[in-house]
Amino acid sequence: MSRESFSANTGCQHVELARNTIGHVQICPDCGVVHVSLQSMTVRLTPDAFEALAELTRQAYVRLHADARVFAQTPAHAGVAH
Repeated sequence: MSRESFSANTGCQHVELARNTIGHVQICPDCGVVHVSLQSMTVRLTPDAFEALAELTRQAYVRLHADARVFAQTPAHAGVAH
């Protein structure tokens, strides 16, 4: 999965690290910036910040599945982003 794309705005050569139905993650080997793209939004992070975000979402994922009984009892609209 080594898709590469060129960003004319920055001159960066992006290498794709992962992709799924909601977005993709790329890194620029030259400047080290990690690009997290979710639909129409892209967040640019340092590798350390990306690692912290990955750990944060991992912890949330674990808690969400561990507390599935609690979250299953919440109203259907509770999952809507605000």
